[in-house]
Amino acid sequence: MKTKLTHAFKRALKIFMALALLSFSQAMAQPEQIIASNFTLLKTQPNRTITGEIIEQQSGEAVPFANLALIEAESSTLVSGGTTNMAGKFEIVCNSPGNYQLRISALGYETVYKDITLEKHTTFCLGTIYLVVEEIYLEGVVVAAERIKAISGIEKTTYMVNRNMLSASNTGTDLLKLVPGISVDIRQNISLEGSQQIKILVDGVERDRDFVAQIPAGQIDKIEVSTQPSARFDGSASGVINILLIREKNAGFEGQVYLEIPTSSNEVYLFPKYNLRYGSGKLNFFASYTGELTNLKVLDSYQRNLFDNNDITRINVSNHLQQQTWSHRFHYGMDYFVNERTQLNFYGYYNPFSFEYSGKSELFLNGSENASWSVDKKDQDLNHGFHNSLFFKHILSETGGHELTADLIIYSLKGENNNTFSNEEIGYYQQNRTLPSHLALNLKIDYCRPLTAIFNYEAGGYARHEKMVDRTTGDFAYGENTFALYNTIGYNGKKFTALAGVRLEKSELGQSDEPKHAFTALLPGASVNFQLNKGQNLSLSYRQSIKYPRFFQLNPSRTVTDPFSVHSGNPFLKPARLENIQLEHSIRFGNQYVSTRVFYGQSKEVISHLNWLNNEGILESWNFNLGNISQYGMQVTGAFSLGKKTGINPVLRMFEVKSAPNTFGLENGLTAYRKMAWSASVSAYTLLPGEITASLVFNYSSPLPELQVSRFSNALYFLSLEKDFGKGFRAGLISAIPFAGSFVYQGSETNSFAFSDYSTGEILMSMVPFWIKFNFQFFTGKKRESIDRQREETESIQRRGF
Repeated sequence: MKTKLTHAFKRALKIFMALALLSFSQAMAQPEQIIASNFTLLKTQPNRTITGEIIEQQSGEAVPFANLALIEAESSTLVSGGTTNMAGKFEIVCNSPGNYQLRISALGYETVYKDITLEKHTTFCLGTIYLVVEEIYLEGVVVAAERIKAISGIEKTTYMVNRNMLSASNTGTDLLKLVPGISVDIRQNISLEGSQQIKILVDGVERDRDFVAQIPAGQIDKIEVSTQPSARFDGSASGVINILLIREKNAGFEGQVYLEIPTSSNEVYLFPKYNLRYGSGKLNFFASYTGELTNLKVLDSYQRNLFDNNDITRINVSNHLQQQTWSHRFHYGMDYFVNERTQLNFYGYYNPFSFEYSGKSELFLNGSENASWSVDKKDQDLNHGFHNSLFFKHILSETGGHELTADLIIYSLKGENNNTFSNEEIGYYQQNRTLPSHLALNLKIDYCRPLTAIFNYEAGGYARHEKMVDRTTGDFAYGENTFALYNTIGYNGKKFTALAGVRLEKSELGQSDEPKHAFTALLPGASVNFQLNKGQNLSLSYRQSIKYPRFFQLNPSRTVTDPFSVHSGNPFLKPARLENIQLEHSIRFGNQYVSTRVFYGQSKEVISHLNWLNNEGILESWNFNLGNISQYGMQVTGAFSLGKKTGINPVLRMFEVKSAPNTFGLENGLTAYRKMAWSASVSAYTLLPGEITASLVFNYSSPLPELQVSRFSNALYFLSLEKDFGKGFRAGLISAIPFAGSFVYQGSETNSFAFSDYSTGEILMSMVPFWIKFNFQFFTGKKRESIDRQREETESIQRRGF
């Protein structure tokens, strides 16, 4: 049955790719005919053109697919027209001099009219035209008109935020849950199509999940999603989420307070936050706080069988733990507008945090009802992180687009992590202790300029120095120096847009007292997008990337969790190389959106766990480069409105996973395999009577095989109700995984000729857990701008817990 399904999936995939390529070849033939006909026309008649650029006033972003109608002033006759391209630019032809009116309209925006007088043989440039988001006034309530759900373009898909989405959200994190392809887990970690190795930007400025959490949802205008980022971004980034805010900021005071209250002391799951901003003259000052407070019952367990000839040794371990997690991040910063072209920004944060799991651990051998090993587990964990950065931006020309930016960052972390297993009755004591210390220095410089009206160029450099030390024994002192240069060139035509670039990264990494491992990676990437018609796009993208090993994978310190289990890192790991290609067809009809994508990806020298039994029957787990993994499949993404009050955003991804262990992996018992996998997610929201908004978020992935281990988790879903009381006050209820009683947040399964292992990490919850939330926003003063800046997130310590 499995073979039939695999062959059927392959046949469907081949048919889809053939149809997509056929539609692409037919579409490419159309512009040639258009160009030929226009050329004939221009040879016989005068060339008079009207050009310009359409920009949304609130966000400063281009408005693609805006409608242009050129009307003769006296007769009100339509004489010409067109639409803007993906960059918001347009060019329309008129063959007669005279007085005209240009009507500019787009769904969700107020219509704009421009009076034009064309003279003989002239070209009329309108420059930049701003569109305002349309608003409808009903009984004193302002309601934004329904906007286009999404637009596909070069390198990215842009999802528009509407009033219904805002009604279901308090913070930026809440809003991200409603965007197709983006997932937020129970710890509010953000992932894109299953990967957390992503860059999160706010107005093109790199931030992190804690910064997003303290953004009021009402300040967000659009969300751009890129699964094939350009050479401008780190080679280790698998995707980019860019959150675009409404451009105007509040002078005077502006702020938000968000609180959550648990209904049970056994299910503390809180993410409080506040932010405050003050602006005056050339200065902006801002401060904010994001918290994470968790107290949950957790059951970590595994069932292991050891095979020795005809004998089977069965080991069952149960860890009944209380997870106690807290994190307090205090953000602070300042904008300084030196003049119209020069800006400075200072940003920093201080972050104390702790992840502790304490409780009782029991081991049962060969099915015995009495524990053969019972200990008390005690965690003591305390970490302090500091981040400070200085950003500089200078605009080199009055027309814009020609600018230079620089970003200098210093990050440091010191921690003390202890966990002990003890039993006073039998005199057992085992301590695992690390004293991590991490220092990172980053310098990034970017330069961009328009070459012509349709070509633009961008280049930059990046330098990073890191040092990570375990101060416990001094045996682990890891250093990393990374240097990168990149160049990109973009083309913005009427129907066709393209972006190509290459990134060169050179890294030296390894133990400070040993020869460094040197790696040089040339990472090319390219994306092309063709506008088949006003509502359809076809895009093709290719990208190479790299994945570096991190602190917790490199640290060789041994961690003993029970008498039969030992974990350790490997300081000799090499980076993994990745290669991805995807073809995507998107359709927009009205304000509905659907895209279909076929993709292929390969990861070489994958870093993964290798588990084996040593001579004493203890299972050891190390990190190694074990071989290659490839995936190919299809994904369907939708963003739909069901009437004016309901929206639904589904994603379905189906793919085949194929492994190819390297020589070392084969020598240690790994075998090649081909397996099917899939994932599904959906977010939905609807307006109810009484200013109440209900929302649902659901995410599930089938078990995902690695080279030796297969990993899995349960379906995760949230239900929420929000009520707006006016004057900036809102309250609501949220429930996570109701009616389940428990949730497997991480699980793994390993099978070999010597042993089998089935492990789960499970949260024990009430049948209907829920939390009460309150949100209050206020502002006073005038409107002003704030500085866009770049920054790199340098924190790389493993965050413990689920």
